[in-house]
Amino acid sequence: MKKSIKKTLPSLLLVVIVGLVCCGGCGGSYTPSPMPWTGTAPEDLTQAQWQDILKVSLEYHEHMDSYKMISMTSVSSNAVGGENPWERSMNTALSGFRKLSEGKTQINMELSVIFSGLGQENEEQTVTYGIYAPDEWIYVSMATAAMGSYWVKTRKSSELEEALKFDYAEKQLMLLDAPTGIEYLRTEENTGVEYYVLSITPSKDALAKWFGEQDTGFQNLDWQKVLDNPYEDFKVTCYVTKSTYLIMSVSLTMIIEFTPEQAGNTTYDYDSMKLTCNMNTALFDFHVIQLITLPMNAFDAREVPGDTFLP
Repeated sequence: MKKSIKKTLPSLLLVVIVGLVCCGGCGGSYTPSPMPWTGTAPEDLTQAQWQDILKVSLEYHEHMDSYKMISMTSVSSNAVGGENPWERSMNTALSGFRKLSEGKTQINMELSVIFSGLGQENEEQTVTYGIYAPDEWIYVSMATAAMGSYWVKTRKSSELEEALKFDYAEKQLMLLDAPTGIEYLRTEENTGVEYYVLSITPSKDALAKWFGEQDTGFQNLDWQKVLDNPYEDFKVTCYVTKSTYLIMSVSLTMIIEFTPEQAGNTTYDYDSMKLTCNMNTALFDFHVIQLITLPMNAFDAREVPGDTFLP
């Protein structure tokens, strides 16, 4: 266990690059489905009616050609009891822009991981990334206290486009796919725009898929089984514009406990394991033209083969 946890920390450097690089396009024509309501929907809709609205809103986002995003994620995990308890926390701040039809992407991110236990005491790693895909090249910068900063680049390819999908925003929206429950909470106004605030109960499949995409610190969890456990402080909230039915943000708060058996780790006789997750992703500036300008240092990037980023 000690060795595997220590290996997890430096491996994050490559895992995050792999998870964030974008090569993709959006082609073909698309005729939007009509909304279930013309104009603003009344606030006393049935759950089925809200689900119809959310379904079409997700369809709109599926065919969205460009957008900006900001996302903040905090994931804490620990193992309690036994002779080797440990605790790990990871905080991620991400901002970016995506233009699917032209395969253009710009992402800036800072990731910080703190680990205690198994012979380590508040060991922290902080990594800053810059990812730019303005043309047929993908440029990646990385900066750490230990290694300094450097740039690499690789050519886009169909294999990379398939394996290195940058669909970060889409993966957050998967929480809203075919929910088992929707509750209207209130209507809010911000900068002149009115929003429906909805509480979402994701399906078990959507929640399991979402957690399977996250770096939780647990490598062998069967999320379908873990999600049979009771949740604490569980909440998924989304904001939908009242006039255009666009999903502007989605957030999740969840605390869940599970057994070492469910985590696939019974070596150290832990009593229980716990995961606390908070995520908030905002989408904005849809269909706004934005140029991707490479920093000067990117022109000195070292070329690396595409399989550097493949699993």
